[in-house]
Amino acid sequence: MSAIPNLKKKLKSVRATGKLSKAMKTVSAVKFNRLLTLWKNYSLYKEEYKFLYKNDDLINTDINDIVVIFGSSRGFCGGFNNDIVTYYFEEVLPNGEPKHLVVCGEEIYNILREKKVKIDSFFDFGEVPSYSECEPLFKLLVKLVRDKGRYIKMVFPKYKNTFFQIPTTEDLSYNEDVSKLDGDILWIPDKDTVFSSLYIKGFRATVFGAVIETALGAQASTLMTMRSAYDTAEQYGESLEKEIHRLRQSEVTSDVIETSLERGNQGDENNE
Repeated sequence: MSAIPNLKKKLKSVRATGKLSKAMKTVSAVKFNRLLTLWKNYSLYKEEYKFLYKNDDLINTDINDIVVIFGSSRGFCGGFNNDIVTYYFEEVLPNGEPKHLVVCGEEIYNILREKKVKIDSFFDFGEVPSYSECEPLFKLLVKLVRDKGRYIKMVFPKYKNTFFQIPTTEDLSYNEDVSKLDGDILWIPDKDTVFSSLYIKGFRATVFGAVIETALGAQASTLMTMRSAYDTAEQYGESLEKEIHRLRQSEVTSDVIETSLERGNQGDENNE
């Protein structure tokens, strides 16, 4: 008899978990769609700046001057951050310790701290980051290439679809000789001034592109995690309901049998 009340309590808890997962899935879906639109639009903008770095002989993939690791700011992403950390240890770190390690994202920051990784700078952005939020990161990277090296290696998840985000690296350089060119813009700026302005914008666009792609991957992972949690809760809830119905039916059947036996015994006593 005590089994049914216990199952009802468990069912209530499972249904509450399902409702919470469904709500979080809905919120994550909204953020994911916003980021997907932003990423698609910004990717086109970012691609237009690639010509600035295509022939840049400063880029060397074997040098870890400045490494920037991008991860999620929140949990509920499954193995999203762990995959990035594993990639960093297996593919990037063998080339040597970076002169300066920058980590973006509170969740991945905590994972790296647990693994005793020395982190020099830390940034945390919103789940749908804005360009202005990244301004301190832009300024720090420019300062670092002036003080500690000219090579930047960005480690972030390459977005494929909602199921797959593949960790990758993108090398970036900041050519001080180009970026420091200044021209007095009166009516028509000279060629060097235009190129300098584009170079700086391209540098920022590439970094912000990695921020957006990481946020998109994090929301995709969160969406899939919440969807899986909701589906699991629904399936488990259905199995609990079936078990409760089965026990109720069993109790009813037992009561009917007992009642029948009692009436049969009473009839036999009356006949005697």
